[in-house]
Amino acid sequence: QFSSCLPALFVQMDVRGAGLIGLATVQFCSFSCALYVLVHCLKSKVIYQNISNHMIICLLAVATWAVSFDLFNMEYFYWTGYVPFQTEHACRFYNLSYFSGAALNRLFMALMSVERHLLVFHHQLYRTRRLRQLCHYFPILLLFVYVMTCSLVGDVFLTCPALRFRYNRLLCGYTCTILSRNLSLFYICAQIFAPVLITTVACVLLPIRFFFQKHTLPR
Repeated sequence: QFSSCLPALFVQMDVRGAGLIGLATVQFCSFSCALYVLVHCLKSKVIYQNISNHMIICLLAVATWAVSFDLFNMEYFYWTGYVPFQTEHACRFYNLSYFSGAALNRLFMALMSVERHLLVFHHQLYRTRRLRQLCHYFPILLLFVYVMTCSLVGDVFLTCPALRFRYNRLLCGYTCTILSRNLSLFYICAQIFAPVLITTVACVLLPIRFFFQKHTLPR
């Protein structure tokens, strides 16, 4: 019976290994492209000084970190069945990195979608340096501090009855951000549902506003 199971086991390992190798290849290409574009944006003063590109640079930075660190952890887990570093602090950092990165990605996308309306239809808000600091830089900083504060509280400092790190579970079985009912509900509503809704509505309304303004300006 054991010998009859060996071919199926080897086939399963080959399929999984081929899939992980393909994923790692795509990861390397994605990381290289994201890093190249990010460095190019930071080096070019024309691109960097244009405030309409700042949110794209922020999203590139978040994506570069996610592809290089979070995706690597996922690949290591699916290859070995265990998380890379089997300590409590490492488990908390895995969750902090994953959930804060995902939240920043969604919230930055929502902010960029709203800011497109302001840049196009209310560009006077960005004429002076003080207005740019208030309407552009301050929201970015506020979102970053908000997400990191929530992640530090839920993933690092807080403990809950269901918290028990299992090194053979993805992200060690999660932290209180997911295990706590109130925190998970807050995370879903404030950091998933709300930014996705804002991004969708803002992206749908932008061409509609273009259309109506195009037909009202000649009058």
